[in-house]
Amino acid sequence: MGDEGDLVRRARRGDVAAFERLLEMHGPRVAATARLMMGSAVAAEDPLQDAFLRAWRSLHGVRDPDRFGPWLRRLVVNSCLNHRRSAWRYRRVAAAAGRNDDAYPGPESVVVRQDAIDRALQSLTADQRAVLVLRYGGDLSGQEIAETLGIPAGTVRSRLYNATAALRVAVARDDEAIGGDLAREHR
Repeated sequence: MGDEGDLVRRARRGDVAAFERLLEMHGPRVAATARLMMGSAVAAEDPLQDAFLRAWRSLHGVRDPDRFGPWLRRLVVNSCLNHRRSAWRYRRVAAAAGRNDDAYPGPESVVVRQDAIDRALQSLTADQRAVLVLRYGGDLSGQEIAETLGIPAGTVRSRLYNATAALRVAVARDDEAIGGDLAREHR
């Protein structure tokens, strides 16, 4: 099919196949962003669908058709933030009571550790979570994050610093509560 800009122009004219191709190109990456923002694939479904619907309805708002990906990513992040702001919550996986790392020497420890990190991420503010997810989950540069969120690059740097510090505190607090040493491992 054509390049991204051509697909956007065709989709603007009502070409559903062109829009579907754009979603095929960018869907997995923005779905991963939504999953990380919301904490699970299930919780990400509604904000992701809202963003896709808004993208279809707002294609005229794409200023640079060759930069559809960052535009769509921004819609997805904003949709996730809106869902969180409206008190839409999802259920968390309950932590195993009394866990210690010796009790989980195999693959289970990976699940337990990931659950602890997911809980810590959910304790952050939406702005903190957004910069962390885009940086480490989306592998975006500071400038790309600034463009996606519509904030200055300096703000991205300070939010990343504060979010990382808050994440460390949250992991340590969670780990201390269940008696493990995950926080010491991730310093």
